[in-house]
Amino acid sequence: MILGILFDFGGVLLTGNLDSFFAKAAPVVGARKERLSFEPPSMVPDFAKGNMDVRDCFEHVFHQKLSEEQFKKVLAIFSTNWQPDKTMFALVRTLKQQGYKLGVLSNSDPINSPIFKEKGLYNQFDAVTLSHEVHAAKPEPEIYEIAVHRLGTPKDKTLFIDDLAVCVAGARKAGIHAIQFTGKEKLVKDLAAFGIHP
Repeated sequence: MILGILFDFGGVLLTGNLDSFFAKAAPVVGARKERLSFEPPSMVPDFAKGNMDVRDCFEHVFHQKLSEEQFKKVLAIFSTNWQPDKTMFALVRTLKQQGYKLGVLSNSDPINSPIFKEKGLYNQFDAVTLSHEVHAAKPEPEIYEIAVHRLGTPKDKTLFIDDLAVCVAGARKAGIHAIQFTGKEKLVKDLAAFGIHP
């Protein structure tokens, strides 16, 4: 019986992803999207772990120094690329009402996470684990341990939902049930297999 559910944020509860960010940002700096340097499931692991400045991250990804104007434009795109998916947040509210403990486990960054917090997007969750705050990132085993500990549910009674296969595999390797998110309709069917009916 599942007692707690951990959600990835970007790609599950938020629309937008790294592909959409790069598609919008690459023309600003005159870069070709296929030549960018990034490492899924995070843009740059050191950035996701809170060990790299945002400008250094962008310059690493785009292989060039950015002018102040370019940096400001790319930052504006980055900070608006991810938006709440209303249908998914409605599902979260239903699960909360049904008594599940809910948490966030996200490869995050110090730019967007404060915006999400200010908008109240984390308010429905009992525990929030952000990679840039804990200096570990999915699919590293330690971030799953931290998230489950914060949520306060046993691993074998915890379910993790992520859009990236590598992060789902990391959760399973850590002893947590996991579902790969491909859309709300499929998620509802996958949740039913665990006896969860939002």
